[in-house]
Amino acid sequence: MHLAIITIGVLLFTPCAYDFFGEIPENIPTFRIKFQRDQSEVFGAIRIQGEWLKDTSPVYLKTKAIEIVIDTPWEHPQPLRRELGQKVDIYYEVPVLRKKRLEEGWKKTGFTIIDTPQGKRVINSNDYKNAINVLKKSHEIYSITAEPPLYYSPESKNISFDNQGRNFLRVWWLHIVVTIVGISLLSLVIWLFFIKGEK
Repeated sequence: MHLAIITIGVLLFTPCAYDFFGEIPENIPTFRIKFQRDQSEVFGAIRIQGEWLKDTSPVYLKTKAIEIVIDTPWEHPQPLRRELGQKVDIYYEVPVLRKKRLEEGWKKTGFTIIDTPQGKRVINSNDYKNAINVLKKSHEIYSITAEPPLYYSPESKNISFDNQGRNFLRVWWLHIVVTIVGISLLSLVIWLFFIKGEK
């Protein structure tokens, strides 16, 4: 099956897909942050008065109260920590290393990463395997569905009306079932991501 079809199918069958980068956008710099109080370290991005810090080497944090969004997108919601700038040491993390760290973190927590037209998405590995199995079964059933006989035989003899009706149902019942299931799953995705998310 074509990769794009598989991706769409997996996303339909697994509505709980997450953004790879989580709450911290891809273009926002992240840092290794060391807390002077207990010498603990985290990776995260920094907000000052609700605005993301975009400077990769800020020198003015000592006088600021900062909010640290810890870069663990597999945690929902992502942890926050408030601190005075003078009480932390920060070291810029290059984007390539961030991506590698996030990939390892997602995989360790039991998720599968897939590429979509909207960017990387992350799905629970068990849900991903179940969705792939459902798609494979659907493809197998579709493949073995018998083609309908011609309504007119090569000898130009008409096939009876009763046979036409039975052949129609035999071929199209699977299409009807797949369509109903697809509409139901699409409605569920819309409800979970848009309607429920707005509440």
